[in-house]
Amino acid sequence: VVVAIAALLWVAGRLGIPWLSDKSTAEVTSAAGRTWFQIMVLLFLPLASAGFSVFGCRRDESGRWLLDADPARSCYNDAWWRGLFAPGLLAVSVYGFGFPACVYGVLVSRRRKLDAITFTLRFGFLVARFVDTAWWFETAIMARKLGIVIAMTFFFTTSGKAAGALFVLACCVVDLA
Repeated sequence: VVVAIAALLWVAGRLGIPWLSDKSTAEVTSAAGRTWFQIMVLLFLPLASAGFSVFGCRRDESGRWLLDADPARSCYNDAWWRGLFAPGLLAVSVYGFGFPACVYGVLVSRRRKLDAITFTLRFGFLVARFVDTAWWFETAIMARKLGIVIAMTFFFTTSGKAAGALFVLACCVVDLA
């Protein structure tokens, strides 16, 4: 969708629409990239949760392990190991851990290359609400979200999930102090 919109804006600029006609292809491409980046940051929690959902299993009364997301499926059987484990591990690696690392890497890279004003203007959606020295804090927020997703996935009981989430949030508060 973002690529289609960027292409549409590029065509509109070439047709001579006043605001767009003075924008270069690099500027439109850069804006489209930042838009895609912002959408991915906003979708981090549901994407990470979806990636981890393959590992959210619970034991029913009969002792059978069921997938919380789809109780008709069993966990830890041959079909789960062959069909869900590898894609789930890939999704957890990419969405759960890889994307926050990517966000941090992009912010570090761009902060080094751009002057402070340009960096804030281009990445203000991630850094503008924090003091200048806390430009990295969006990745800390993503880590907190990841901790909550992990607690909701790997604790089986409701009280265990609540205790796990409370522990994650308490650690985040201690980190702020």
